Amino acid sequence: MNHAFPQESPDSANLPKTIALIGKYHSQEIAESVRLLAKYLHERGMTVLIEEETARNVVAQLDVRSWASGSFSWLGAHADMAIVVG
Repeated sequence: MNHAFPQESPDSANLPKTIALIGKYHSQEIAESVRLLAKYLHERGMTVLIEEETARNVVAQLDVRSWASGSFSWLGAHADMAIVVG
């Protein structure tokens, strides 16, 4: 059982549903961390968004095309929370 994100809990309604991932500026070294984190969150039913510069920096190293990406202001309008990697 996943205790970090319980499926049937009274508090589960308060969990974030859409998570934005933001990588360190101009860093390609965070590609694997972003991929693993995006996969982890997606497997737990969350929508993953990736900041557009982060997506450009890591797209050559992994397939982030399956995740929506956008600007900081777009992420702010659509994400419940953001995680900064790096």
